[in-house]
Amino acid sequence: MERRVPGWAFVSMGVVIAATQGLLVRLLLISFAGNELSIGLVLAGWMLTEAAGSHLAGRLAPRFAQRFRLFVVLQLVFGALLPLVVGACYGVRRLAGVGLG
Repeated sequence: MERRVPGWAFVSMGVVIAATQGLLVRLLLISFAGNELSIGLVLAGWMLTEAAGSHLAGRLAPRFAQRFRLFVVLQLVFGALLPLVVGACYGVRRLAGVGLG
């Protein structure tokens, strides 16, 4: 029975992250009026940081004995940081100096 828990955990993580990515891309497109340059920058930044995070996690993962516990902690951190990231998406327009329209 315990063998199924990590499988379902990864499936639920994939669903949550896919929904989060859609939400954040939509919020950033609204912030930057949805032009093609902003779409390219958002997706390029997303892929670069995801690749860097995967590389770092791949190098650090063998050092942890309780990987499932680490997975749970990282998911809780992800959930706690999500409202801050959504707030940053709303404030990025002022930070970047982008005007309306």
